[in-house]
Amino acid sequence: MSCPSRGELLDLVLTGEDIPHLEECEDCAEYVEKYLIIDDAFGGRPEEFRLAVRELIDETLEDVPPKDWAAELARDRELHHAFIVEELQRRAIAARENPSIGLDLTAAAVALCDAMESEGSPPPGQLFFDVLKERAMMLRAANELDAAIETLARASAKASELENREQLDAVVSLCTAVTFSAADLGRFDEAIAMAERAEGVLQQYGDERRALMARQAKAYALMEQQRHSAALAVALPIAETHDAIGPSFDSATAHHLVAHCYAKIGKYDEALGHALIAEFGFEKFGNEQTKVRASHVVARAMAGLGRFEEARELFEQTAEVIFRARLFDVWTLMRLEYIAAALHHDAEADVRAEVEGVARVCLTLGDENSTLRRQYAADALDYLRRLALRDELTAEVADYVRDFVELNASRPALPFRPPESRGFTM
Repeated sequence: MSCPSRGELLDLVLTGEDIPHLEECEDCAEYVEKYLIIDDAFGGRPEEFRLAVRELIDETLEDVPPKDWAAELARDRELHHAFIVEELQRRAIAARENPSIGLDLTAAAVALCDAMESEGSPPPGQLFFDVLKERAMMLRAANELDAAIETLARASAKASELENREQLDAVVSLCTAVTFSAADLGRFDEAIAMAERAEGVLQQYGDERRALMARQAKAYALMEQQRHSAALAVALPIAETHDAIGPSFDSATAHHLVAHCYAKIGKYDEALGHALIAEFGFEKFGNEQTKVRASHVVARAMAGLGRFEEARELFEQTAEVIFRARLFDVWTLMRLEYIAAALHHDAEADVRAEVEGVARVCLTLGDENSTLRRQYAADALDYLRRLALRDELTAEVADYVRDFVELNASRPALPFRPPESRGFTM
C-alpha cells in the first residue's frame, strides 16, 4: 500500500475531501488526527502552538543522544513538518555561541528537510535555504571548513530555485567570505573580494543589516591579515552606523573589532572606549563568553595605559571564564597577553608560574590534537617556559611569542622560529 506524502494528506484534509486511505492506514490516520488536534487546540494562538511544538520535540529527543537527533527526526514521519524545522532553526540560532550543540541541531534540521523533500513534501524553499546557511556557519565555527563550503554550495543551489536568488546568492557569498577567513584556509584576499561583491548586491536589495555584515566581514579579513589600520578604516564607520541604529549584538561585535585593532596599533585610549561599549553591548545582547572577550580587551587597554595593577584582576577573571568554557586556544593567547603586560609593567615580574601553566596546557593540546597549529604553538610556549625557568624572559621575547601564537592562529600553520636578535637566542 502506497501512502500519500504528508503534504498531500494535509491538502486533502484542508479541502474537506473524504480520504478512504485513512481507513486502511493506521499511521496516516494517527498523523491526521494529531494534526487536527493541534489545529483545533492552537489555531489563532501561535505562542501556545509554538510551546506545544517545543514540548513535542523535547519529548521526542529526551532520551536520544544529540548525535542521533538527525536520524531520529528523519525516521519519525509524524515530525515531518515545517514547524518542526522552524523550531530546530530557532534553537540553532540561539546556540550560535555553542557550536557543539549547534552542529547537532543543524544536522537534525537538514536531515528533516531532506527527508521531507524525498517524500515529496519539502519545506518552503526559503526555510530550506536558511537551514543550510545556518548549518554551514556552524560547520565553519567548528572548523569543519570543507563541509561548510559544500553546504554553502547546496544553499546556493537551493537559492537558484527561488525568486530572490540574487539576494540569497549574495548571502552565500557573505558566508563564504567569513569561511575563507578561517585560519586553516587563510584565503583573505578572496574573502575581501567576496564580501565587497556581497555588500553591493545586498545594498541594492535594501538589506542594510547584511550589507553591514559584509563590510564587517571585510574588516575581519583585514584584521586577520594583521592590517589593523586598514581594518579600522572599514570598521569604524560600521560601528558609527550601528550607534545611529541603536544598541545590538552586531553593534557590540563592531566595537569589539575596532577596540582590538586600536589595541594592536597602540592607541589604548581609543581601544578602551570601544571595548567598554562592546562589553556593555555583549552583557545585554550576548553571553558570558562574548562579554569577557571584550573585558579582556579592556584589561589590555588599561595595561597599555600604565594601569596594569588595576587591570590585573580583570585579566584573571576573563581567563578563568574562558578556561571553564574549554576554549583553550583563546585562553592561551589571553595568558600570553597577561604575561607580556606584566613584564612591560615590571621587568623583574615573576611570571614563571603563569608561563608554566600556559605551556603545560598548550603542550597537552599539542599531544592530544595533532594539528600543526597547536604543535607549533606548543613549541613556542616551550621556548618561553625554558627562558622563564632561567630568569631570562623579557617583555620583548614575551611579545614575540605572543605575536607568533596570535598570527599562527589566523593563518595556515608555520613552524616556530626563535627570535634571532641578540639576547633572544638560547
